[in-house]
Amino acid sequence: MRTLRPEEIDAILRLEPQGCPICAFVERRSPAIEIARTEHAVCVVDRFGVRRGHLLIGLARHAERIAELSWTEWSSLQRMAWVAARAIESALHPVRVYVAALGSAVPLLRSCPHVHLHVIPLYDGGEADRPSQIMTWKNGVIVYDPGEDRALADELTAAWPAAERENG
Repeated sequence: MRTLRPEEIDAILRLEPQGCPICAFVERRSPAIEIARTEHAVCVVDRFGVRRGHLLIGLARHAERIAELSWTEWSSLQRMAWVAARAIESALHPVRVYVAALGSAVPLLRSCPHVHLHVIPLYDGGEADRPSQIMTWKNGVIVYDPGEDRALADELTAAWPAAERENG
């Protein structure tokens, strides 16, 4: 695993196919590794995460505003985020897990308006884990070395069934 600086990220993103990156992983047109899928939500390992284990959860159809979603769609996204956070806590043992609905109002190089959630494990617990330090790419992002993302996905997938159980 290594950290890329913002200018390195931009260079990679400029080479990626254009269009919505969330639609790309939902439609399996992206190299993102899938963890889970339901009728309304898809969870993948974030290819450009801010911490090891950073997951993205995308709505299974393209929508750009939370107000466009039915309660069934929104609650499906939220349930998947809850399960993802529990799986992360079980498998990776962070000190905390953030869940955030982020995205841009218009398509940008580093963001998109497609409704999606970030599930981000925190390992430091100090200043480096403040929201202003986590919810940015200014400090760079991590990219996985070959096989690391698959191993992480396997860890989280193994923890997923227990995380789905409401009583444990």
